Amino acid sequence: MMLSTFEPRRVEAMLRRLNAEAPDTGKFQVAELMNRITECRDTRYVIGPVGFNTDTRGFSVLVPRQPNGRPMAISLVYGKDDFVSTPALFEMVSKAMRTCLPDPEPPIFLDILSCAA
Repeated sequence: MMLSTFEPRRVEAMLRRLNAEAPDTGKFQVAELMNRITECRDTRYVIGPVGFNTDTRGFSVLVPRQPNGRPMAISLVYGKDDFVSTPALFEMVSKAMRTCLPDPEPPIFLDILSCAA
């Protein structure tokens, strides 16, 4: 999720470097992973496998309106065989963020009335 906050060229360079250093059994398709990261950038969340060759799944979401361009993500990780309702999890986290991180109030514009003396 955090990779989606970086410039795509930088992400691709990181992925190529990681792939070059990975053992043959740990190699991945850079283009495929770049597409997944682009999807994350667009949706601002991801649900699916966690890590490489693990039985864990997770849900990660970018927290909106973080100061100074410093992204933060919330991630919940659970076992592949755990009974987790992904739609319910998504709704719960979305509702919590709407409650705890409401949209800022729109600015109030006061009309300045000219007064004749």
